[in-house]
Amino acid sequence: KARRWAHALLLLAEMGGAAAPDVVSVSAAVHACERGAQWSHAVAVLAGAAERGVAPNVMAYSAAISACEKGREWAMALSLLDGARHLPLDVVIFNAAISACEKG
Repeated sequence: KARRWAHALLLLAEMGGAAAPDVVSVSAAVHACERGAQWSHAVAVLAGAAERGVAPNVMAYSAAISACEKGREWAMALSLLDGARHLPLDVVIFNAAISACEKG
């Protein structure tokens, strides 16, 4: 299961035209990276989403922050939290950031 993140990223890259990525596909790809402990790829998917005109939601940010936690990248986790401040934040995203700080 942990290696499925690469397949998710390949599928996301293939999307276009009528099947252009949306917030659901971006969130799923970020979550796949989180499950595979691929924090840098999770962050890259978030950054790439904006370039493709997709605004990631709080679930995508939470998954990316959790990926940073697994990679012990607490500073990146806090940066992502800061970048998500324009969204209605929930307890899940704050817990993920706190956990990243704890494990970092």
